[in-house]
Amino acid sequence: MGLKEEFLQQVLDGTFDVKKATADYARRQQAQELTRKLWEEFDRGMHKEQWDDAESALAKIEKLLPEDERDGLDMRRLDLLLERPDYNQAKKLARKISDAHADDALVQNQIAWKFATKEGLAKGDLDLAEEIARRAETLAKNDERAQAEILDTLARLLFLRGEKDSAIEAQQRAVKVAKGDRKTEFQKTLEDYQAGRVPLGPKISALQQKIRKSLQFKDWSKAESSVAALEKILPEDERADLDAQRFRILVGRKDYDAASRMSGKLAAALPDNAMMLNQLAWEIAIAEGSDQRDLDLAEKIAQRAHDATKENNAEIVDTLARVVFLKGQKEKAVELQQKAVKLAQGRRQTQFQKALDSYKEGKAPKAY
Repeated sequence: MGLKEEFLQQVLDGTFDVKKATADYARRQQAQELTRKLWEEFDRGMHKEQWDDAESALAKIEKLLPEDERDGLDMRRLDLLLERPDYNQAKKLARKISDAHADDALVQNQIAWKFATKEGLAKGDLDLAEEIARRAETLAKNDERAQAEILDTLARLLFLRGEKDSAIEAQQRAVKVAKGDRKTEFQKTLEDYQAGRVPLGPKISALQQKIRKSLQFKDWSKAESSVAALEKILPEDERADLDAQRFRILVGRKDYDAASRMSGKLAAALPDNAMMLNQLAWEIAIAEGSDQRDLDLAEKIAQRAHDATKENNAEIVDTLARVVFLKGQKEKAVELQQKAVKLAQGRRQTQFQKALDSYKEGKAPKAY
């Protein structure tokens, strides 16, 4: 799919320069690896609110990317300006992106949604976002699926601007044209507007994203505060994952006693929590730098999941095999992995067989 007409024509004409193409490929690979690292720098700068570092990384990425691959950079820069915050520059850039994609309803909606879900914006800062959302609505008049998303965005903007009745009317139209799960979600949003409440869905998503980034960058304090903030706004029946996040934070802090107690709390809901415990054990088993105490904890929770599923879950057996191998118990790992292979099916059976071959050779397999 990435082949270009010029390349194909050179092959057909016999003018294709293999040596030059090989060198170009090597340069592209180097550029891609550097770009990947720069995106990590950008994400880290955004997370730590080091705005100049994030902007510097974005500028370097722009220089590395071919001109025809830079289209998405302005959206990331818009994120940066909104978070910084620099609302005047954000509005200027939003206008630029909107005008550059004047016929793309989904791009228009994406821009408007960023403003609609940014906390702290004044009503005046939402004027342009509403204008862009209405442009999107016009463009999507023959596309009901896009219409539903755009009307949902427009309704939120109207509600934030204090136009409750107009927001309810727009959300009712969104519900009408939405399908499946989105219809259910939009109906709940409508009920919030009718009750005079700002829907919390975007805030919940933002906090969940902040937790993921905090764990990625080992920012345990920010992860903890985000979990606490999320607990305050989540309905009680939707808080099941929070203890798993707390467990990850405790492991990251090397607070093994507290992590062990938390794993016991999670285990209280077995067998329903078996796959959650398995996931936590797996994350420890594939993490770089896991030490003996990490692995002891991973074995403990994987074993709990293993027992709760009557030793018949291929995924859990595979996790347990990896943990005991990393602890130096090769024969036990081979025995467990043989069972995992026997229990697995399809593609997983093939993967687990490769892992078994690695254990027999005395090597830890690559994570999958």
